[in-house]
Amino acid sequence: MKRILLSSGIFTRLFICLFTLTILQFTTSAQNSNLVKGIVTNSKGEPLAGVNITSKGTTNAVVSDAAGNYSINTGSQSTLIFSFVGIAPKEVPVNGQSAVNVQLDAEDKTLSDVVVIGYGSQRKVNVIGSVVTLSSKDITAAPVSNISNAIAGRLPGAVIQQSNGEPGKDGASITIRGLATLGNNEPLVVIDGILGRDMNSLNPNDVESISVLKDASAAIYGARAANGVILITTKKGKEGGPLTINYSFFQGFLQPTRLPKMADATSYAEMIREVQTYGGVDPTNMKFSQDDIDKYRSGKFPWTHPNTDWLDASLAKYSMTSNQNVSINGGNKIVDYYVSFGTQHDDGIFKNSATSFRRYNIKTTFNARVNDYLTLGLDINGSQETRNYPSVSAGFNFEGAVKSLPTSPAFYPNGLPGPDIAYGQNPVVTSTNQTGFDNGNRYRANTIFSAALKIPGVKGLVLSGYYAYDLNFGQEKIFQKPWILYQLDEPAYLAAGNTGVEDGSAFLVGTPKGTSDPNLTNVYDDARTKTFNLKADYTKKIGDHNISAFAALETSEYNGKGIQAFRRYFISDQLPYLFAGGDAEKNNSEIVSIDSRVNYFGRLSYNYTETYLFQFS
Repeated sequence: MKRILLSSGIFTRLFICLFTLTILQFTTSAQNSNLVKGIVTNSKGEPLAGVNITSKGTTNAVVSDAAGNYSINTGSQSTLIFSFVGIAPKEVPVNGQSAVNVQLDAEDKTLSDVVVIGYGSQRKVNVIGSVVTLSSKDITAAPVSNISNAIAGRLPGAVIQQSNGEPGKDGASITIRGLATLGNNEPLVVIDGILGRDMNSLNPNDVESISVLKDASAAIYGARAANGVILITTKKGKEGGPLTINYSFFQGFLQPTRLPKMADATSYAEMIREVQTYGGVDPTNMKFSQDDIDKYRSGKFPWTHPNTDWLDASLAKYSMTSNQNVSINGGNKIVDYYVSFGTQHDDGIFKNSATSFRRYNIKTTFNARVNDYLTLGLDINGSQETRNYPSVSAGFNFEGAVKSLPTSPAFYPNGLPGPDIAYGQNPVVTSTNQTGFDNGNRYRANTIFSAALKIPGVKGLVLSGYYAYDLNFGQEKIFQKPWILYQLDEPAYLAAGNTGVEDGSAFLVGTPKGTSDPNLTNVYDDARTKTFNLKADYTKKIGDHNISAFAALETSEYNGKGIQAFRRYFISDQLPYLFAGGDAEKNNSEIVSIDSRVNYFGRLSYNYTETYLFQFS
């Protein structure tokens, strides 16, 4: 009873304190309360209805009426926050005033942004159709090796799927607003105005912005834009900007998010025995006896009763990814420049993996203003990619790691590899270069020479053009050779008086797996793309009327070719060169691809006092 009275006393004192504080707060608020009235207008003096007015730091809020009038009770030294759809909130201190009139710009600021569209740029408010834009900050927010993965989750309406995590093959597929055809659903990719370039060969740090065009906004590209258009603009120098040097470095460690938990040898043997029991198999004829189960559990008989965790034996704890980038940016009234160099390196996840990917990027951009009328530009973007893999696929190796039995050894105690589950699948071997190799290099050099001329005497008329020369060539060498896996001759081993503890090296039988003999495939390809564009732009403003138009001619020429050669019956698997192969069954072939286009197109746009009326492409 005494304890209850003490608690009641505490609650009584707390209630009195809280009541006193409430009285003091009410008194203070009453003393400082001030009725503030006013009117909210736009930049033209017209009243704005629906503006939200809030006393900062409180929930006290009102809304302006149809005439823009409002009134609110607030402290004489408080701050009012005016917010309206499409504009940033504006804070205004009361400072003891009873009338506070505020002018807001009711225009949506995002609509004033300039977005990149097909063959030019426009204010967002003037664009027909859907355009989504990502900035350089958005693209480099995630340190991934290619752009298709960097934009994942950042583009409304775009479905981006990465079906392969293998280094060098981890580019994502992109579809815009779902599947549109039974054939190719990939969007058209345009980099710095040039069609057909590979976005994943770019250094993400060199990208200024990405615009995704849908519907009418992509119409200027014609039928090739049926699945949408991805416009990529790379970085350039800044006129009058100070010299800026940027360096970035990233080191990452990659792990699988989840791996299946496989049964150990004891559990596997017990389950097989249980299944055979249900099937009515005589215990003496079962695959595993109780003695086998006891030996698997003990772990003392590695030669005859191993316990293998194949995922642990095959996969490393983590793989490494790293990139470095350095760039120089600057300019003055005459010339601006942007120069960068970047590297990307990814390793495979298998132990002793033969898988790796390296990419080197270099970019150089110069723009020179010769005089008040003529501007010249040069853009060079180059990359080198090196891919190294074993001669069998990563899917083959991972399938082997999942399917292999825990009662089979990955390695015997003497270090020799154990048997396969099927088709030579022993991932501790097939993920290395013991099966041969699949190595390739690809080189790209993309150049643009550009010029723009303001026509003297005709204000608003600009004649511009560019010539782009893209070179893309690669080489791949696939060398396959047999690999050796070992099987313990268990009957002979046990007949010699061994129990599974003693060394069984003398009873291991090696068997070649994979291809019957070494063979080599050499592939070489190169492609050249030439693009020429000539465009006349005209812009004119007459009072509140704004007219812009352009007409353009564009030609493109693509010429690709390649050769492939095959040989087998090599004198040695240490000479992976065509000359070392036999003449029997040798083969070679050639591929040629040619394409050319001539396009005429234009655009006419008109708007009046910030209100967009029509656009024709």
